[in-house]
Amino acid sequence: MDFSEIKDIAEGLKRRIEFLIDSGITAVPKAKASATKSVAADACPAGWAIFEGTLLEAASFAPCGHEKWKGVLFAVYPLGKASILWGVPVTGQTLKDSPFTAEPVSQLERMLEWLAGQLKCSAPRVSNPGAVLAASCPETGAYSDAGAAAACREALEPFLKGADCVLLMGEL
Repeated sequence: MDFSEIKDIAEGLKRRIEFLIDSGITAVPKAKASATKSVAADACPAGWAIFEGTLLEAASFAPCGHEKWKGVLFAVYPLGKASILWGVPVTGQTLKDSPFTAEPVSQLERMLEWLAGQLKCSAPRVSNPGAVLAASCPETGAYSDAGAAAACREALEPFLKGADCVLLMGEL
């Protein structure tokens, strides 16, 4: 693949990203070692509770017994030598209903199919991607979406290792 082919793919991707107006693209720095640890779901951790699994499995996750916990979820779509991360703030209720609405998911599916064709690889499953979630109990006090997203870095590292390109989408 020469430079002109890469340039054509990049231009096509820019046009298709216009369908995802609510999404943003940025670089994700490589994570350094973190002290974040997973904790039991029934405990009220002082730090971040981390979930790693699939989107459907995340629906049963809770960092504690309180109903109003908050967190950040990253759906992970590996695509050849690229990784696509879709980050959204979540609560227990939004995870049960689905944090992603039908139209943006449909647009993402079309974009991934097109991009997979351009990169000559198979498109990832859009319906039940890998997921990483960092959440905090409401009674611990300090919460921020940025802090939750940063807590996800260590768990996201295996998905980003070896990726030549990272597409970061969503509200985060």
